Amino acid sequence: MNEIFREIEEDIRRDQMSKIWKKYGSWLLTIILAIILLTVILVWWRQQQENQQYERAIIYQNAQDIIASGNYTNAEDLLLNLVKYEDGYSMLARFELAALRVKSGKLEAAINLYKGISEDQGVFYPYRQLSMIKQALLLIGMPEINADSLADMNRTLEKSLKAPTPLALALSINEVRILLHLKLGQILEAKQGIIRIIDNPNAPVNMRRRLTELLKTIE
Repeated sequence: MNEIFREIEEDIRRDQMSKIWKKYGSWLLTIILAIILLTVILVWWRQQQENQQYERAIIYQNAQDIIASGNYTNAEDLLLNLVKYEDGYSMLARFELAALRVKSGKLEAAINLYKGISEDQGVFYPYRQLSMIKQALLLIGMPEINADSLADMNRTLEKSLKAPTPLALALSINEVRILLHLKLGQILEAKQGIIRIIDNPNAPVNMRRRLTELLKTIE
């Protein structure tokens, strides 16, 4: 008797499954095929991304090797090829291009490149701050520079510190601001900045020692 009931239940299940498949089978097949297709596309896209990143890494390394050999023109061509991509290698290439401008004595061009990085909303903010530091150091090193440009740079650095900033980077920014104050002849402001860093127990020993010596020369 139990076997008869089991056979009846199995027939009912098969009949129900048959009805469900007839009603939803094509729809379920479409969903399954779409999932398979999407998975294939995602795997392909990731592979393409990895290949492109590998290719850009090779280009960047080649540019580094060429720079080391002193052939700046060929290196610039490779770096300019990387700049057009919106990724980490693009940002690195922009920094390298600015550094090459400095080595070539094209300081104004280098400053403009660093300024472009600092104003690029798509760049991670600490890197934008780093570009501000490099820009400021170039301005400080120029024998003839407009005081307004130095003052604007100082305000830009000060404003940048309103954003969350790693301690080491914040200290470096403040050290550069001290140099800007000195370049502008603002001795009191420079001394105050030096003392704040010297009194900061979290400041690196070398930085505190360096600024202590600087303070002695301007007192």
